[in-house]
Formats: sequence, C-alpha cells, structure tokens
Amino acid sequence: MKGRLWIVSLLALTVAGLTAGCGAVRNLSQMDSNRADAVAAKIAEARGLLAEECAPRELARAEVELEWARHEAMEYEKPSKIDRHFVKAEAAADELLAVTKPCWQGLQDDDGDGVLNYADRCPDTPRGVKVDSRGCPVDSDGDGVTDDKDRCPDTPKGVKVDSKGCPLDTDGDGVPDYRDKCSKT
Repeated sequence: MKGRLWIVSLLALTVAGLTAGCGAVRNLSQMDSNRADAVAAKIAEARGLLAEECAPRELARAEVELEWARHEAMEYEKPSKIDRHFVKAEAAADELLAVTKPCWQGLQDDDGDGVLNYADRCPDTPRGVKVDSRGCPVDSDGDGVTDDKDRCPDTPKGVKVDSKGCPLDTDGDGVPDYRDKCSKT
C-alpha cells in the first residue's frame, strides 16, 4: 500500500512539474507569424540551394531555432523573451544561407563543360569545346594549341608550331620545317 501511494505521489508530482513549466498555449500574433514565415522562407530558399548537402548542421540549427521560437511565442506573452528566440532563429537562417549559397554555386557548371565550378580551372570554356577533367580545353597532339583552335590537329610531338597549331614553314616553300631538307629555299 505504501509503495503504491509512493508511485501515485511521484506520478502526481511529475505531472504537476511538467504542467507548471508549460504556460497556456496561445496562437501566434500576426507579427510573430510574419517573423516565423520570413525565417521559414529563408530555410526553404536554402533547401532549394541544396542545404542538405552543403550545410546540414546549419540547416538543422535553423529549423530547431525556428521551431523553438514558434513554441516560445505560443507559450509566453513576454515580448522580450519571444523576440530573443526569433532573433536567434533569424540569425541561424542567415548563417544557413551564407554557408549554402557559395557551396551551391560551386555545385553548378556555369560554362556547361561538364566540370562543376568548384573543380573547373578554366571556368569560361566556350560551349561545345572538349575539355579535360579540370575543365580546360584539350590539346590532343600536345603542340600547345588547344583542339578547338588547332588547324593541324595531328602535329607530331616536339614539332614547333605557329599560333594555329600548324608546323612552322620558315622559308615559306610549303614544306614544314621538320620535313624540309632544304630549309633555306
């Protein structure tokens, strides 16, 4: 009997303690609702910018701060306490966007060459130009002139070329220097 009374008393105290810590629930004021909506919009924008991948901790923090601010606004009537929680939620949402936007930009491919911006060493490659894994135009024959500008794409290795990628013909006789047996004629 004493054990049962002890358990009932403990249960009553627990319930009393929990309800004492919770004020009467009320609806959000229009101002609080607008603030919550503004923070939620920032979080939604960040989600659209791949916040789950770019800033998972910041996303979680912003969402928790927003929910806590909403909870506090519905439970308390003290504007200073409510304001403090919304300020934290707004700051967390701003930090989330500050971290997410540059990350998202790095996950784009602005020049369309198939190499994401964060890894693209040649970020302004013209459309349609074949690129290597670093995003730079390819020079298949290794003559120093990229394939998109190379008029002689099969120049043998080590042959000196002009700006168009063609073997030099210093004497102008139509025979490239590397094949010319009479280089002065």
